[in-house]
Amino acid sequence: MIRDPQIDWDASESINPGTTYTVINVSTCTSVFQGSPVVWKGATTLNQSGDKCWWFDFSSVTTPGSYSVLDVTNTVKSYNFDIKVDVYGFQVELPIVSAI
Repeated sequence: MIRDPQIDWDASESINPGTTYTVINVSTCTSVFQGSPVVWKGATTLNQSGDKCWWFDFSSVTTPGSYSVLDVTNTVKSYNFDIKVDVYGFQVELPIVSAI
């Protein structure tokens, strides 16, 4: 989701998304997907957030690794993020107590 704040505390951080976005594999510095953002809800300002939004679907990227999204037109990128097989998995370690 790409957001352009219209009202509220971060309205001064307005952006105009570019026409081309690419997903970059951080380890190899190569593009693994490229596409265009799609306007969401007719570019209306959403009541809940005060934002105009665009959708960038890169769900076809499924190979585990570290990635970032680059707005090629405006040369700005996202923070790095991971795609993992077990993204929602975690290991719980419980102490073992023995009765003597």
